[in-house]
Amino acid sequence: MQDDSREQTAVVTSASGNAAASAAVHAPPEAARAVTFEPDAFVIGPGRAGGSVFETYSWGVQRLPRHFDKAAADGAYIHHVAGTVRPVYPAGHPRAGQRLATQVLSFRFRSEAVFRNTGAHVAVILRSQSTATWNRGRGFILGHQNLPAGDPNACPVGGEGSAHVQPETWWTVTADGSQQARSFVWGPPFCSGPDLHDQRDYQVEIHVADGGLIEYWITDLEDQSQVTASLQDTVNQESDLVDGLTGYSLAMVFGSSQTALWRMRFYDIAAGWQ
Repeated sequence: MQDDSREQTAVVTSASGNAAASAAVHAPPEAARAVTFEPDAFVIGPGRAGGSVFETYSWGVQRLPRHFDKAAADGAYIHHVAGTVRPVYPAGHPRAGQRLATQVLSFRFRSEAVFRNTGAHVAVILRSQSTATWNRGRGFILGHQNLPAGDPNACPVGGEGSAHVQPETWWTVTADGSQQARSFVWGPPFCSGPDLHDQRDYQVEIHVADGGLIEYWITDLEDQSQVTASLQDTVNQESDLVDGLTGYSLAMVFGSSQTALWRMRFYDIAAGWQ
């Protein structure tokens, strides 16, 4: 897929590279149609290169800096939608007047050398609340997990330019007077689906329901092979809080550990409830 949207539209640029400043950048009422993560320059080594998040709207393209965590050498590329409209069931439905139970996100994506970068992985998070240092929500990661050697939840490493998909759940705890990140990633048997590969287009649909049901379908648009999963999350320690969230996030971490110049593109993004 050829993506020339940035060349055809104006770019609004933030003046700072931290999360607080990014929050002040123009936040349009519509959802982004497409999002691109990419480094500003190719300099091998953790934390050596800056990076940008390009968000495509009907009025043009907004450029944001990647978010930096002061406690780590790396930065995170984050597209976070703080909330979506959550309708209620109509009159006549057994749950009339109650809010719809399942958040749905669909999009297509294409990675360019992302899966060749050791440790780099993309997170797709629904029922989300995200900052540069922690997340809440449920979803999946694709790429390389950065789990310690021998961790029972680690998937085998695929060939160069390929990656696995794994469900993950995120929450926070308060310790030493600050909010700290926690998460859990499921390993086998969720490693068994076909590998994903760079330079291919994929269609994604993910559902996250009240009570922690996570389901997703990731389809290779070239050969129609599919990665699917359905599981009940009983791990998240903020489950009730997460059930009340309506946002979603697309993110990438450890993108600065560059062994290859990369780009991650999401397009045809659509969010809703059912």
